[in-house]
Amino acid sequence: MPSLAGCPSLLEGAGLVALRAAPSRSRYPPGQPDFFRVAGAWRLMADGRGRQMVAAGALAEAEREAAVADYAEWMRPAGRRLTLHEACVVGRRR
Repeated sequence: MPSLAGCPSLLEGAGLVALRAAPSRSRYPPGQPDFFRVAGAWRLMADGRGRQMVAAGALAEAEREAAVADYAEWMRPAGRRLTLHEACVVGRRR
């Protein structure tokens, strides 16, 4: 199975076995129509999940705000590109 950090141990801890991973890589070059939709989804996730991290004490509100603002600023200039690495992990219950 490709390296997926702590994912396999979390899934095994939840009672799943016979884990298989299907990694995926999507590229969004400059001018790609979906660039802002995909990149913007990550900004929204950083905004929403960041609030949970603040509530859990893992991040200060000012750090969350700065991260969201920095990412939004990164998205703006023409010529930006994004490579999105994801994976789907499948298993079955014991």
